[in-house]
Amino acid sequence: MLARRGLGRGGGLGLVLALVLTSTGHIATAQDRAATVQQASVAAPAPREICLQSGSQPPARLVEACGAALASGQLAGRDLGRAYLARAQAYAAQGDGARATADNRAAVRAFDAIEDPDVPDPGLLFLRATAYHALGEADAALDDYNRSIRLSPFYALAFLDRGILLSTYKQQYDLALMDFDRAIALAPKLSAAYTNRCRVRGIVGRDLEGALADCDTAISQTPTAAGPRETRGFVDLRMGNADAALADYDAALGLASDRPLALYGRALAFKMKGDIAKADADRGAATALDPAVAQQFSRYGLN
Repeated sequence: MLARRGLGRGGGLGLVLALVLTSTGHIATAQDRAATVQQASVAAPAPREICLQSGSQPPARLVEACGAALASGQLAGRDLGRAYLARAQAYAAQGDGARATADNRAAVRAFDAIEDPDVPDPGLLFLRATAYHALGEADAALDDYNRSIRLSPFYALAFLDRGILLSTYKQQYDLALMDFDRAIALAPKLSAAYTNRCRVRGIVGRDLEGALADCDTAISQTPTAAGPRETRGFVDLRMGNADAALADYDAALGLASDRPLALYGRALAFKMKGDIAKADADRGAATALDPAVAQQFSRYGLN
């Protein structure tokens, strides 16, 4: 049930780079090859562009590109903070918490250095909130999210991230649901908002059919993402539907095999069906990945 907004372990879709080839099938002349090299060099983005337009880049490529951009000494102001923030998220996706923490703190310092208290910038506040959020400094993050939203109440990601923070750090579920509602109203194709509204509805145990519908929407929008299926499996467990939970957790683990929540949830589903050997195997695999994973379920009466 841990909320994630888009970076999964191991990467993203990657940037598809167009290769310039001769289209007539003839053997390329020296002129053809020179034109190909020239066009390819124009098409290939620089490390700065890869880093600051991180989008769907795999974490390893982001780490490399942002490292090169930062080492160039050409980044300053907001771009400097954004580069640290992008690399921090890539390190986190690789499971490198120490480096992620260091970069998130560097991002905060970069944003602090350019903040003008007399002319608050909602975009800057949102970026700094993201860094504070990743550091687990919930109060500082919430303050920046609140200020950003007051100044610019039309940015769906700000509502999404504030809702995630409210539900995970503050357990203010009703407020979180309101934020997810607003995010969806602003961006109906924001899959993570549906996944998190599904998650929180599952946590509070209200409108579980609506929770399933939210996860269904997220799955239809991002069919190769494991998170929505994992979250729907949690709702299945809350509804006592072991067979549906097994199907959803199997699907999630088929997309990403190293997810402790999916493994532990599947263990609980196996236990509900009386298959203790499989339950024990999944529980062992889950706790090897995350020794505290059981707490993510026991707090909701799932043991």
